Amino acid sequence: MIRSYYGDSALSVRFYDVVTSIDPSVRGDVDVNFYADCLHSPGQHVLEIGCGTGRVAIILAARGHFVIGIDNSEPMLERARMKCRKLSPNVSKNVQFLKYDMLTLDLPVRFHLIIAPYYTFNHLKTPRLRAQCLAIIAKHLLPGARAIIHAASPDRLREARNAQSSVSL
Repeated sequence: MIRSYYGDSALSVRFYDVVTSIDPSVRGDVDVNFYADCLHSPGQHVLEIGCGTGRVAIILAARGHFVIGIDNSEPMLERARMKCRKLSPNVSKNVQFLKYDMLTLDLPVRFHLIIAPYYTFNHLKTPRLRAQCLAIIAKHLLPGARAIIHAASPDRLREARNAQSSVSL
């Protein structure tokens, strides 16, 4: 289901930025100051897992950090790359978008900060998969570095969905 949701002709890809800009559950997920405050100085290396269309990665790159965004959806990555082509060279040189799965990632670089915004971690449905992802994250962190994972329990997500669907307009 996830692959078709983020596939070539999926509406979710075409309207992802619109939906995330109005979805109240995303508020704060692109708070640049929150992520930037976890970095000690400009020019630090950031890995964004599940970068989608590059919303967060591009903002951090504009703040002077070197960002690698990974996602397993090529259509989402292509949207991120299209955005980069519109950026100034000073910003676009700071960000790179690569097709990788968060469960098999093996990059030759380590990071000052690794982030998994907007419920990316919730796509992992079993404790074994979550543990595997955490091991991958740990492997890519520099000593003393941080990881920020935006996640919620499945029960909490169901409660939020039920509350939204019960609101009448």
